[in-house]
Amino acid sequence: MAAGVIEANDLDWKSELPPARGLPQTDFPKDVAAMANSGGVIVFGVREEQKAATARADVGGLDEAYERSLRSARRPALRGNAGLRPAGCRRQR
Repeated sequence: MAAGVIEANDLDWKSELPPARGLPQTDFPKDVAAMANSGGVIVFGVREEQKAATARADVGGLDEAYERSLRSARRPALRGNAGLRPAGCRRQR
């Protein structure tokens, strides 16, 4: 992630991960569907100002169970492999 890179139809910055519970009630499934339609990616852990990346943000730990919940939330909205890229998280095992 380079500072100053602007969001686009195929790139979406998010400063934090979505909540572990209640994903269907958030914008997460819609955001993933939009990125899948454009072949884009959502990058978590990036602060932005006026759609331009400004810094990395630590979004905390991402264990396998949480990653599975994120991936399962996208299934009703789309098929395929939409890109989910954690920029500022620590992978936990």
